Amino acid sequence: MGLRLLLVRHGATALSDAGRFCGASDPPLSAEGRRQADRLRRKLASDPVDSVVVSPLRRSRETAARAWPRLAPRADPDWAEMRFGDWEGLTADEIQARWPREWAAWMADPLGARVPSGESGAEVLARVRAGLARLAAGSPAGAVAVVTHGGPIGLLLCQAEGRDPSAFGARLVPPGEAVALALEGGEVSVASPAAATLRR
Repeated sequence: MGLRLLLVRHGATALSDAGRFCGASDPPLSAEGRRQADRLRRKLASDPVDSVVVSPLRRSRETAARAWPRLAPRADPDWAEMRFGDWEGLTADEIQARWPREWAAWMADPLGARVPSGESGAEVLARVRAGLARLAAGSPAGAVAVVTHGGPIGLLLCQAEGRDPSAFGARLVPPGEAVALALEGGEVSVASPAAATLRR
């Protein structure tokens, strides 16, 4: 039967509200992010999960605490967002102005190109797959919510849909929303024909 995997992007922060790269930065949820997490709790009340795994970053932990207040989440660093290094806290326009060559390389090959002092998409994908393997080994059936970030979710959606993982930027789930996948034999697949994001 496999494991039902509910991938949840944390609620908004002041950085995401301003269109800034957050990555390994650790801001709390903004007022809107807290509202998003509360809406998620109400929306998923009739769709319980057995356990919750979170990125260790504060925005993910706060989202999980509001969405599943009765469950004790387990933190797994492999579900953290891509580390954006020198680009943390900057907008796309600011990055392009200061690192035009590096930005162009990253846009052309987000898997292979490493962000200055940060990670490549391939490195993020490798650790997310390691996190998946632990989930498959520890929870072979049932339902698990993983409260994580846009990058890891986009990469897994591409894998589940058979897309080129370098297109993960086009599969970003909005803050405070979720998508359901199936995990069986260490591989993810779309849990429903439409793979629709669970919207409020």
